[in-house]
Amino acid sequence: MPEATSFQTRFQDFALEPVPDSQRRGLFSSVAVFCGWVVTTTPLLVAGLLAGGLPFWQAIAALLVGTLITATVGALVATLGQTTGLTSYYMSRIVYGAKGSSVVSVLVGVLAVGFLGVVASFLGAIFNANVPFVPAPVASVVIILVSAVIALVGYRGLSAVGRAAIPLLWALALFALWRVADAAGGLDKVVAFVPKGTLNFGVAVTIVVADWVTGATFSADIARYSAKARHVVLASYLAWVVTYCLLAIMALVAYYGTGTSDVIALLSKIGLVLAALIIFMLGVITAADVNLYAFSLAFTNLSDAFGLRQMARPIWIVIGAVLAALISLLGYAATFLPFLLTVGTIVPAFAGVVLVHYYILGARRRAASVLIAQIEPGVRWTGIISLVGGAAVAFFISGGIPALQGLIAAGVLYGVLELMYERVLARSTAPSRLVNP
Repeated sequence: MPEATSFQTRFQDFALEPVPDSQRRGLFSSVAVFCGWVVTTTPLLVAGLLAGGLPFWQAIAALLVGTLITATVGALVATLGQTTGLTSYYMSRIVYGAKGSSVVSVLVGVLAVGFLGVVASFLGAIFNANVPFVPAPVASVVIILVSAVIALVGYRGLSAVGRAAIPLLWALALFALWRVADAAGGLDKVVAFVPKGTLNFGVAVTIVVADWVTGATFSADIARYSAKARHVVLASYLAWVVTYCLLAIMALVAYYGTGTSDVIALLSKIGLVLAALIIFMLGVITAADVNLYAFSLAFTNLSDAFGLRQMARPIWIVIGAVLAALISLLGYAATFLPFLLTVGTIVPAFAGVVLVHYYILGARRRAASVLIAQIEPGVRWTGIISLVGGAAVAFFISGGIPALQGLIAAGVLYGVLELMYERVLARSTAPSRLVNP
């Protein structure tokens, strides 16, 4: 029994049961993990798109509006994870049924490991450009291996790395922002820059939201270790509205001042090669950790739902790391990215169903043990139909914010179907009325 408990605590990381109160962490741990998760290269790419068509202050406004939307979705989902102590995938059993949750697990697993492969390939190339004697493939594999070791430890590993990295990342990013602004000719020049192209403000907000709304959809995975709901709410807003914006603003300043949003190259030119490498090595590794961790949780749920209990979380960590390495080394990163973007557009529909089930239909008021006891072993078709319907809206209806539209459509459809099902069930179980002769 003690050996089983030790294995569960050290490696399974409560993938198939609620996190007990004794394992919950404080505010700083929650903030560190959330903020470390969003430090990737995508804020720089998004900033380049915004800077190409918006003046400086409009780009800042688009960033703030977009990240507020993302953080709100993340905070709502994270609160459910903190309240129930369950992973996103185990919570999905309550909504989709044990077998039905496998759809979500597969989609998220593909997203997580694919993202890791793409990011490792990208960062390996950056590392090689600044440290030529280290081949890009070697750097990519090392990043994946480090991520695998941290993810294997579980939330404790994510928290330890985040607590060490995030204060340093914030300090370096603020210092780099000051140096980039100075190299760009000062903030006056940056603010006065007139972009050559034009970009609709709504489209700009869409770009920002689309970047991370999928990640926010699965924030329960890292929120379930938090001691209090307000901790994960604050962590969500510090992650997306503060940390994400800090990186994006640094890239915006670089673009408006120099014509490029390649912050790493710019930092290298002004003698901050080491700072650039530390910022992005630490940042991307913390993000990669969480994605590999999410992959292991998703497929642990999948294997358990189909009775493959020997396929524990550590095994899926190894499988995920191997798949990510193959995506990176065999050149699939470039072709895999469009696929990830497509899947990422439709996955947020999952959050719409879950949010309505918990917040609107009242499941949040029940204890986790009661919810688990009521899990259907097969498929809950109201959930699956709503998920597919929301994904279809996101994929086929143009305009607006596709991922957010899918989330809302799935939630509305689920609410309607559940109410209809309850009425039909009530009628079928109601006692027949006696009619007097």
